Amino acid sequence: MKAVIVAGVLLCLLIGLFVVDDIAMERITEQMAQQLDLVREAVEQQGDVPAALTATDEAWDKASEWLLVMANHRDVDNVSRCILTMRTHLYYRQDKDALLELETAKFLLRDIPKKEKLTLVNIF
Repeated sequence: MKAVIVAGVLLCLLIGLFVVDDIAMERITEQMAQQLDLVREAVEQQGDVPAALTATDEAWDKASEWLLVMANHRDVDNVSRCILTMRTHLYYRQDKDALLELETAKFLLRDIPKKEKLTLVNIF
């Protein structure tokens, strides 16, 4: 009987951990997407792009640390690659290409929680 209770408690803890992980990943990716929106606004309005990029880099450094723990590293690396490419395009004043990379990074970011969510589709 004790084994059943212990197994039930462990199962509840595991399910709780999955829920917390899902909530945290959604929050982190959405905050990062909002930060990328600030870069897009700065580019479109020809505002302070370097300041927006610096803030984005700082936010991505923090977000990627957590995402590397919770998500597939390849997905996180793809977002990093898009952000670096976006930064390079902005350096060379290729705004259209930079905005394309920005939108790709946002799409990849918002796709991470869907891929990592514990669902039957993702298990089988």
